[in-house]
Amino acid sequence: MRFNTFLIFVTLFNFGCNARKDLPSKEQGQSSSTSKLKSSAIVKQDSIKLPNNVNLSSKYKEGFPKELLQFVPNEFEVYSFQKGDLNKDGLSDYILILENVGDSTNIPEEEKEEENESYTPPEPGLRVDLIIRQKDNKLQHHSSNYYLLANKEADLYKNDSIIISPAEDGFITSYSFSGYGPLSIYSNLEFHFQYSKKNNNWYLVQTVDKTGYNSPAAAMGIKMGEAKENNPEYTQGQLDSLEAVMSMDFNKEEIIIETPKNFGSIPFAKFRKSHYFQ
Repeated sequence: MRFNTFLIFVTLFNFGCNARKDLPSKEQGQSSSTSKLKSSAIVKQDSIKLPNNVNLSSKYKEGFPKELLQFVPNEFEVYSFQKGDLNKDGLSDYILILENVGDSTNIPEEEKEEENESYTPPEPGLRVDLIIRQKDNKLQHHSSNYYLLANKEADLYKNDSIIISPAEDGFITSYSFSGYGPLSIYSNLEFHFQYSKKNNNWYLVQTVDKTGYNSPAAAMGIKMGEAKENNPEYTQGQLDSLEAVMSMDFNKEEIIIETPKNFGSIPFAKFRKSHYFQ
């Protein structure tokens, strides 16, 4: 799968953010419903005494839930966590995000991908675990993904995010990019995962790709200046008409929405972010 707007952005970002002459002409989607969703805040618990063999980043030594300690493996430390209902059963679950601080990748053999002439496996990033509360109130590890969020050392990693979305029975990951300069554009790509009670798993159900200009007025001013310089024969009426058209184009946010009809059935553990950026 290819996201043309993202490839355009990468070209802009790497070569000084030369502007596109126009955004791709694709059907405009409706505004994403994610603005109505409630993001789960980082949960603060009572301070606890941690065992020596558990690695926690400094900001989580105070207030890390004691019940999650059993899910922090050796050679990992806690990067972040969120608490919320992931499967709409009325019980609180966790998304636990771990950073590998050991010497090995710690990726199970069945999760590794082989490289061949036509495919280069993505680099593993932060480990994202789904920890689900059972009816007896005990927590159980459901599944992991090593490719959902980039390592914190990776470029632009701070723009990767994940939130629990009770309204969608699941969670949303978001990747944001932004160029520099008056002709630069931004791109925000969301992946929506929803719980399937039938399969007891979370599946990708929607992607939302948003693209637009960072500074529409500045970009339009530059393009209008070029139009006047390159077309001195234009009358004021023609320039006014051109400016009106440019204003609509430079101020619009393009939204492209895709569903499993476009990308098939993808469970949480098998999702690879890099597949969308090739």
